[in-house]
Amino acid sequence: MRITERPSWDVLAAAPLFLGAAFLPWAQGGNHHSAAALLAFTVGLGSGVWMLGLLCTRRLPQIPFWWYACCGAIMLAGFFGLDGGTLPGNPYILEHQFAVAERWPGSWIVGSGKAWFAACALCLLGLAAGTDILRRHSDWMRIVATLLLIAAGGMAGAGLLADGAVAWMFQDSTELPGQPFGGFFHYSMAGAYLNLVWPLGFALAVAPGRGNRGAAGKLGRGLAALLATLAFAAIWTLPTVAARGLSLALLAVLLLAWAESRQRGFCGFWTRACQHYGKTKALAGLVAAGMLLVVFLGLTIAKPTLRDCGRITASGPVAGLNKPLPDRGDLMLRSEDPRSKLPEFERRLAWATAISMVPEAGPFGAGPRAWKAFYPAFTDDLFLLTFFLHIQFVHNDFLHYLIEWGWVGGSGWIALWLLILRTGFQTFWRRLDGRGSWTRRDWIAFAAWLGVGTCMVHAQVDFPLQSAGILATAMLCSALVLSDPSLSKRSRRSGARSGKTHAG
Repeated sequence: MRITERPSWDVLAAAPLFLGAAFLPWAQGGNHHSAAALLAFTVGLGSGVWMLGLLCTRRLPQIPFWWYACCGAIMLAGFFGLDGGTLPGNPYILEHQFAVAERWPGSWIVGSGKAWFAACALCLLGLAAGTDILRRHSDWMRIVATLLLIAAGGMAGAGLLADGAVAWMFQDSTELPGQPFGGFFHYSMAGAYLNLVWPLGFALAVAPGRGNRGAAGKLGRGLAALLATLAFAAIWTLPTVAARGLSLALLAVLLLAWAESRQRGFCGFWTRACQHYGKTKALAGLVAAGMLLVVFLGLTIAKPTLRDCGRITASGPVAGLNKPLPDRGDLMLRSEDPRSKLPEFERRLAWATAISMVPEAGPFGAGPRAWKAFYPAFTDDLFLLTFFLHIQFVHNDFLHYLIEWGWVGGSGWIALWLLILRTGFQTFWRRLDGRGSWTRRDWIAFAAWLGVGTCMVHAQVDFPLQSAGILATAMLCSALVLSDPSLSKRSRRSGARSGKTHAG
């Protein structure tokens, strides 16, 4: 009997799970106050059915062991940090935050620490359920990739046509002046989300597969290419250098991979290089080329920032404000620091402030969504105290994790993402050793891995992982990365004993 002969439990679980995770960004980028409830009725429902199916069929899930350790650390820290508070105690800071939220509701992430804790728990559970389901039904990967692409294409198309937020898509949002996709919460989050998904459209458009040669197959590939193009074009309407640069890097890697696949399987040039120089030397050359590129970019684009990297330090623990902040029309005050003219001063000051806060965060952190309550005691810079983004985010999600979730939970989050990327790289490396052409599933997993990696890079300079919509999408893409059935030792052992095989 084949493993996928009775998929009824998986079908019941997959429908709400995959649909909910794919389309949650349509609810104001996943930052609307209903996000936790939407996750509960979609991802939560699907995960609950999945767990019930595990009990009824008396089988163990095919998920990596490290998921349990990372999830346990995150949930433990989040539970003990829930009393940390999400609003500052200083009355003047609190008054300013209420003023910002009242003037620009679309600029403010609503929801309590408990709601964010619940959203994170549901996303982590959705990652486990999605990974287990896709490992046993790898032929469903195309369906998942298609759902994600339709959601991103709809978001991009609506934003391009409306030149900004669309009222029916972004509930209760107030677009900030001059910010396309402002209803997504912020254009930087929109760029990170689109970069996370559009590579899947490239994969669906170029990947070989049964049925691709007929009229329906050509139409499907054309639609995938169109949706990916819409998402890519939408990124270039956003005033975010990080998203634009990463979109070009993604395009270059995907085009090189496609050109390579046209030579011999997926490894024409790679195979010849390994045969001539050996695999170790070929890899060393590839790594050296990447390092030279990083050095070149550092000495050109990032040279001013690198030159002054040690000049910006945090204020450290400071006494709280004892008088109201000056009232200015845009509710943002400029920094009075004499170093404020240095390149990227505000972001670098926020990072330095966050680093100074990490030792004070303790093992379980300040609590989910507690940055806005915790940070005012560590800076006296007027810009950091008033700008609507810096009063909510560190602008580096890994530092944000360490402060809100502590050393235990923050390490769990960081380890989770790095292990997902490492697993994807190992799978990609193993596939490079093969001599046959990549299948559609190989292309989808590769594109999802690139998308997740891009999101992690973007998260080092912005705050995409603080959005429930992007988090759910990243978890679903991660399930695609982890869906290779060969990654399950239990699957390989059971297949060897009983001859069971995976569909697709």
